[in-house]
Amino acid sequence: MNGWIDIDWATDSRRSTNGYVFLLSGGAISWQSHKQAHVVFSSTNFEYIVVIIATKESMWLQQQYKNTKFQQQGANILYYNNQSCFALAKNPKFHECVKHISFCYHFLHEKFERHEIKLEYVTTELMWVDFLTKSLP
Repeated sequence: MNGWIDIDWATDSRRSTNGYVFLLSGGAISWQSHKQAHVVFSSTNFEYIVVIIATKESMWLQQQYKNTKFQQQGANILYYNNQSCFALAKNPKFHECVKHISFCYHFLHEKFERHEIKLEYVTTELMWVDFLTKSLP
């Protein structure tokens, strides 16, 4: 199962929009697009929280899949395009600007370390989930 995650960082009304889509055998099985109710101060913090939301959805979908007679091989792969968020998920050390999200960090880092999810960087040009987060012309 693959998940694609993207955000639109506060370009419209200073509120950010996040979106994700999960695919199974090439078909969308779960998706969300949501405009945030509050202003966030950092794209890294926002992206990190969105990756956590998508990770929780990924774990739920994986559990639903286990309830069938089919077995998934390997971890769920989550694709996104924020390098600092990617580094934060891999690195167990915090610095001052992200210590307030430490409880979330432990969840994501634990899933990553247990190989329950696999995080993959994808460039912005290849991020096809933009249609959930960017305004249409």
